[in-house]
Amino acid sequence: MSTDLTYIIVDDDPFNNMLCRMIIEDALGEAEIKEFTSPEAGLLFIKETVKSPTILFLDINMPTMTGWEFLERYELFNE
Repeated sequence: MSTDLTYIIVDDDPFNNMLCRMIIEDALGEAEIKEFTSPEAGLLFIKETVKSPTILFLDINMPTMTGWEFLERYELFNE
């Protein structure tokens, strides 16, 4: 089963990103998945690239920016 959704994983732990990717792929088969270990890079990607419906998996405890700070900056984006 494939989906038109894009999945974005933002977690500073590469192992968690890999595990999340494996679970999504196991559940859905083919899916568009983007992984970021840097919350800043994830925000930039979302701001500049994402135009389709997206599901975001976001770590709350990251060293350079918390998940809450990420969401606060995300809310400042235009639709």
